[in-house]
Amino acid sequence: MKSLPLDIENSKSIREFAAKAAAEFPSINILINNAGIMRVEKLLAQQPDLADAEAIVTTNLLGPIRLTAALLPHLEKQPSATIISVSSGLAFLPLALTPTYLRHQGRHSLLHAFSPLPTP
Repeated sequence: MKSLPLDIENSKSIREFAAKAAAEFPSINILINNAGIMRVEKLLAQQPDLADAEAIVTTNLLGPIRLTAALLPHLEKQPSATIISVSSGLAFLPLALTPTYLRHQGRHSLLHAFSPLPTP
């Protein structure tokens, strides 16, 4: 088994990862989006820049979308390819301490829209 480093919060890192993965593993035909973070947030003592909220959305929503977009051209060239997006059951257990995590859980529908590959 081999692995490649990836910073899912960094769009440049994602593009570089996709290019390297396609070059090193030309027969790759599956992407499993499994990145996710959940941070405790204090709404009444929120960071002025909303860094935690932005990190949650960037990692849990934008990261998988960017990675799928970056790898899709390679995956479409394969005779058979699959994209799987893993989500969390915690979306169904509301926690007041994790409001951004819970609010973005609607991402499941959005991510699933990015998962199926078009068929010829």
